[in-house]
Amino acid sequence: MFNFFRKLRQSLFSNGSAFKYLSYAIGEIILVVIGIFIAIQANNWNVERNSQKELKQSLEKLLVNLKQDSVTIQLDIATNKEIVNSLDSSLIILKAPDRFTKKEFSSKLFTVNQTTHLEIEKSTFTSLSETGKLASISNGQLLDFIINYYNREYFLSIEDAIINHTREIIRPYLMGFDFILMDAPDLEGIDEVSKFTIPSKSIQDYASDARIVNGIRFKIFLHTRVMNAYRYKLEENNALIQMVKEEIGKE
Repeated sequence: MFNFFRKLRQSLFSNGSAFKYLSYAIGEIILVVIGIFIAIQANNWNVERNSQKELKQSLEKLLVNLKQDSVTIQLDIATNKEIVNSLDSSLIILKAPDRFTKKEFSSKLFTVNQTTHLEIEKSTFTSLSETGKLASISNGQLLDFIINYYNREYFLSIEDAIINHTREIIRPYLMGFDFILMDAPDLEGIDEVSKFTIPSKSIQDYASDARIVNGIRFKIFLHTRVMNAYRYKLEENNALIQMVKEEIGKE
């Protein structure tokens, strides 16, 4: 087409038709501009298509992370439920100390040393944030939900309270209160109170100590609180998984 206009332009110029020559010259310029515009649009379309393809791949990775979170959260809920049940059993024993052995009580009380920490997988979210791809999510509701899911870790303060209460209050007190039975095979020889001159406390001694009873009760309270927080996080996780699936399915 351009060769045609070039020959036509030369013919008009040689025949002295200046006006016609100018008209065709303008037409040729317009065609060039249109061609450039189409090329730019095609390039922009390719860039957008590649950007959406990369975003979809990132959302698929995010979905994998979220499914990993779901498993982790459920395991942490189960662990905290076991801790609460065990500590609750220790309180039941303290209410009827004559009906149980010291070993039975110690096995339940030992969970008072456990703490908890939920680790959310943030690798894909961090990558999306650092590369600016997070802003390319056009679904505003999904974008807000993703940001809130990864930035609102409201359970952390409860976890910190559990760690502080365990390591700074209840564990140090118990370590000075009585000979602690570890009940571990690899501690054979150092886990027998008879080999030491430390007087052994009875279950009744534990039941009569307000600091121990209240320490156990507060541990139950904290682990119940964090377990409820984990359950709420699991609900958020399930909702976000569904939203990401729907966004991926739009392609």
